[in-house]
Amino acid sequence: MNIKMRVLKHPRYRLNIYFFKFLGIWPFQSKTASRLSAILYTAIFVSQTLPQVHQVCMTPTQENFMEFFPPVIVGYMAWIKMASSILQLSKTKKLLLMIERDWNELKEGPVFDIMTKAADNGGKLSLYYAILFINITILYLLMPLRPKLWVWLGWQKGPAKFAFPYPLNYWVDSYTYLYAIEIHIIICSIVVVMAIIAIDTMFLVFVVHACSLFSAIR
Repeated sequence: MNIKMRVLKHPRYRLNIYFFKFLGIWPFQSKTASRLSAILYTAIFVSQTLPQVHQVCMTPTQENFMEFFPPVIVGYMAWIKMASSILQLSKTKKLLLMIERDWNELKEGPVFDIMTKAADNGGKLSLYYAILFINITILYLLMPLRPKLWVWLGWQKGPAKFAFPYPLNYWVDSYTYLYAIEIHIIICSIVVVMAIIAIDTMFLVFVVHACSLFSAIR
């Protein structure tokens, strides 16, 4: 296992490694970093979910329930992915070392060309997936600003009432602490989305590498 991590430093893997390091689930980091990331992510997930649960309990309307489930399900899915990744860090590390070893054993030729092309395509797919997910998240977070934007553009008469992306109750006056709450929502949403992107794109790296091996020996 004494392999220099040269291949994984290639730009095609930069996005995957960046996200994993940001979340603290890069398997070559210390165990302390992994544990801290698990605690921090759990705290973020809980702090995002509790205000939503509180609002639904305080106002159990059908509309609130319908708006409550999508963000909670996405957050829960991201938390499950994070927990699984942390529990499987040793296996992730082995897979990454196997990828590194495979590349180090390759020589110039048709097999090298096939695997290089597949890896480059995998890197592009990871980038496109990240861009798509981030743009969807931005649109989702900006949706409550639509009434104010319509008024500002003159398409609708004001005043426009601001609304959060989903029903929530922080045990304080929402309009007094509007910006603080909105910042918290944005931070939580970014972390949740980054967790999904990081784990999904790393899975894509493994799948693309395995497929390229089969293509090379076909």
